[in-house]
Amino acid sequence: VSDSPPEGSCGYVASFAGDSTYAATSAAVSVTVQRPITALTISQVRGTGSAKKTVTITAHLGTTHVNRVVTITATPSGGASVTLVSGTVAADGNLVATYQPKTTTTTTYAATFAGDDWYLPATALVTS
Repeated sequence: VSDSPPEGSCGYVASFAGDSTYAATSAAVSVTVQRPITALTISQVRGTGSAKKTVTITAHLGTTHVNRVVTITATPSGGASVTLVSGTVAADGNLVATYQPKTTTTTTYAATFAGDDWYLPATALVTS
């Protein structure tokens, strides 16, 4: 018997009704199914020349089942988080955003994947 149970606990019971030679019997087992974490990475590259304040942030999402949406945010040190982009990754698994920090403070960039039926949520961070 093969099965593709959903995430969580799942129980199985095997039974034999018995016959003239063997007594009836049954056995039960419980298994826990956990979703794997998909690969999610984030990188940032600061511009050069006149665009040196502009930062390009790239998030890369690995294998998923149906959800391919990633959100990229920027959080300056001591400041509020700003959503730079939220959308479906490209065919190559990448989602790109640009950001021009208003100050020279350290900024943390985050890529988040909400998960789906087969994969757990994931977050990746990079600070510059």
